[in-house]
Amino acid sequence: MNVLLLSEHYSPKISGTVSYVKHLIQSLSQQNELKLYFLCPVQGKIGELSELEENGVHYLNLGVNENALPEYNREERAVLIHYVKENLIRLTELYNINVVHLLYGLFLGEVIDTNALRAQGVKSIFTIHNIPPEECSISWEGDRFLNKLKDDVRKWGVRWINHRRIKAQNFDVYLTPSEQVKKQLLQLLPRAEVMVSPHGGAELIKLDDKKEKRKSNKLQILTVGGVIPHKRQDWIPEIAAYLKENKIDFEWKIIGPLRNQAYSEYVKKQIQQHEVQNEVSLLGAVPFENLESAYSNADVYIQLSREEGFCMTVLDAIAYGVPTMATAVGAIPEMLEKVGGIILDSDRKNIKKVILHYLKIRDAWGLNEEGLNNFRKDYTWASTAVQVAKVYRP
Repeated sequence: MNVLLLSEHYSPKISGTVSYVKHLIQSLSQQNELKLYFLCPVQGKIGELSELEENGVHYLNLGVNENALPEYNREERAVLIHYVKENLIRLTELYNINVVHLLYGLFLGEVIDTNALRAQGVKSIFTIHNIPPEECSISWEGDRFLNKLKDDVRKWGVRWINHRRIKAQNFDVYLTPSEQVKKQLLQLLPRAEVMVSPHGGAELIKLDDKKEKRKSNKLQILTVGGVIPHKRQDWIPEIAAYLKENKIDFEWKIIGPLRNQAYSEYVKKQIQQHEVQNEVSLLGAVPFENLESAYSNADVYIQLSREEGFCMTVLDAIAYGVPTMATAVGAIPEMLEKVGGIILDSDRKNIKKVILHYLKIRDAWGLNEEGLNNFRKDYTWASTAVQVAKVYRP
């Protein structure tokens, strides 16, 4: 079976969706019945296609930037979209394609002519990771009123435009990373065939029984993710002050790139205002070995997100065996149900009380060992690839 894979983003961009694309392609290449072709945006003469076979994948490298590695900006994306719009049917004929799978990209999703593919006998599949304006906020509760108002208006426009894009075509099958995204998608496309296909990655976690020697006996709390409004790191200082007031001896590390500078500065000010500078550390991006160490030595992992499509950092925390508390967004409910984690209500007034309660009785709860072992087997890219390969079949 010949499969043509498409994505708006790829290396060297660093993101969760790029990780999904790279790992899924790598794992799909191990499925013997599949011959993979990947239309890959690269540095090269604009609009020209070159071929490269590597590790069982036929890369159809499309030049989108002559002078530098792709940044996946608007201009480069326009090159890719134009090429797909004009040449997709020709590519399916040239390489005898049976399945076209769009791994990421609502802009591409709008221009792929699914009716033309269907007329050619080609199955079309679209992985939708979230429904914008989910995960698109640039302002937050506590920001200046005018900034928040402008962002709310902007997100209304983002919602309208992207809902229109999703409705523009009718793919044969849609894949989502969580039940939550599936429900949101079915509200827009009630007759669509939608299947949940969770991400992998648990197999990438290398467990080490040797934890670093601690400098103190303080409870180690960890939160990981880009510092952006929908992750709600600005709630942490208030929660930390409440824990401190109730005699919890702890250190809370916040790790992740400072993607929204204004919001990051707001989080820093909240740490100062709540006088938890000694308890809460906003570390920004750290080297991978430091991140591994933080997960390995954490006593509790806490995720306060308002929106997620999946949430890879919760997957990582569970795979490391860290007792986890998180809000019920993305695939978090499914993951925590498997291992006995704690679902947090998104009520700002109550959440600190719930966290305090479970920290006080932390010796009485933790991840279920049997569930954890099953989790590490189920949430692998190989498992995801097997599920996706089944969807490819007629």
